[in-house]
Amino acid sequence: MTSLSSHIILTQSAQVLRNSAIHFSVDGTRVSSVFEGTHESANTFFCDGIISPSVISLSQRNISITTLINSDFKVLNLNTLYLPLSDLQNTIIDFGTENISDINLILQQKIRFLQCVSSIDFILACTVYPLSELKNRNVDCNNCQWILWMGTDLINKQLTQDTAIKELFY
Repeated sequence: MTSLSSHIILTQSAQVLRNSAIHFSVDGTRVSSVFEGTHESANTFFCDGIISPSVISLSQRNISITTLINSDFKVLNLNTLYLPLSDLQNTIIDFGTENISDINLILQQKIRFLQCVSSIDFILACTVYPLSELKNRNVDCNNCQWILWMGTDLINKQLTQDTAIKELFY
């Protein structure tokens, strides 16, 4: 069984975990504390950054923002952002793509507008919240891919000029 650990892990249920590992096996994926002794540390790879489910673009999946099942959420298209963000409460961020290279390019282009919000809130808004919308539509999300957010300021919980994502292979 392979395991990945990082400073922070954001789960599909929006939990923010520290000192945890994600375990991948034929039986599925599970997350546990590094300190509970329920995983073998010899097969655990440490990733420097934040691990989260992959970025989900609702527009890429042809889901109209006017037909959101959870109407408490608003959708923000990051490509049309030209003012600094201040609050991401009940916000789904849509990159308009799920391609890692394109997302990294958009992050670099828009970083000056994103540095005022918590990196955790931002990551939840473009990964976990859209995932919950897919689950509400009974879309199979059991084979979730995981990504690593690198170059974030973990102390101040901010995105930086060096923030980028990469897909984790396990």
